[in-house]
Amino acid sequence: MVSAFPWQILLQEVFLRYFIARSSGQEIQNGKAWLYRVLKNYLLDRVKEAAYKNKASLEEAETIPDITDPEQEYLRAFTRKRILEVLAPRELECLQLRAEGFDYKEIAQILRVRSGTVGATLARALNKIRKALNSSGGHP
Repeated sequence: MVSAFPWQILLQEVFLRYFIARSSGQEIQNGKAWLYRVLKNYLLDRVKEAAYKNKASLEEAETIPDITDPEQEYLRAFTRKRILEVLAPRELECLQLRAEGFDYKEIAQILRVRSGTVGATLARALNKIRKALNSSGGHP
């Protein structure tokens, strides 16, 4: 038996979920938002499963960056940590989706909130980031 590549499994899973959704009469208004939500949920399930099994894949190891400037890497890590400390999970998720190129309407559909809520959440998140970085002077 030949094993499938991870992207093939992902594609099969998405198709299966699409087939089930359409068979049950579910209307998919925004295909991009629906696809993102399905992929995100599937990948989160796989990450939880891998964490539970305490496995690390070679693909994950390849994504670890080479540190050419330790000071710069330290500042990036500090900034990342500080942002994660001050943002609520919903704010962080909203900010990540916006950074990935989704517009407010698509983010609203993915998170199942109003577009105005997305704007307010992003504004609140950016204000928190500014205050956190200004209070620390941008560095530890």
